[in-house]
Amino acid sequence: MDNHPRENAIELFLRSPQSLEADQRLLIERHLDLCPQCLDSLNLLRSFYAEFDRQIAEDASLKQFADRITNQPAVFELHPYRYTPNPAQFGEHVMTVLAAKSEGHDEYRFSSICTLVSHDERAVVRILKDNETSHYRLYLITDREHQFSEATIKFPLFDRSLVFDSKNHQTEFSLPAAEAVDWTSVVAELRLR
Repeated sequence: MDNHPRENAIELFLRSPQSLEADQRLLIERHLDLCPQCLDSLNLLRSFYAEFDRQIAEDASLKQFADRITNQPAVFELHPYRYTPNPAQFGEHVMTVLAAKSEGHDEYRFSSICTLVSHDERAVVRILKDNETSHYRLYLITDREHQFSEATIKFPLFDRSLVFDSKNHQTEFSLPAAEAVDWTSVVAELRLR
């Protein structure tokens, strides 16, 4: 059978099904009904966690250790978004829609620089440049805001880490000589707690 769910998705299905979207849960459930290999993985995880939970219930120091390791931040790699039309979705014809810039608006205050995305985590970081201050603004966009309340982003290329504002998920920064940056190849790390 093709398109097996990743093991961490099966683990989430078992341990934290509410963290998956309803359609994801249904797809995994249907797949498990048809795939003995993935069902074996689920059963192995089920027996592991049954023993794990039993041990934690009996030993307070083990529970403290488990709490420490499970509360470690998760790190996800973000890559520049590149739109690729899916011909199967549109048939033979792919339509491109262009928006015309109206007269008299030669310079806008904000310029869109780059959109970074992590498809697995359904997170998007939009980078805009404030043309008046030459600062950059980052906006974190996700439908799982409760998981991103203490998010940071790191740009290894710039050796810079930034913390997103927990209320509106934005941050601001400046870069020396940022005009020379090839934003189409910038990779970032999104760290969540």
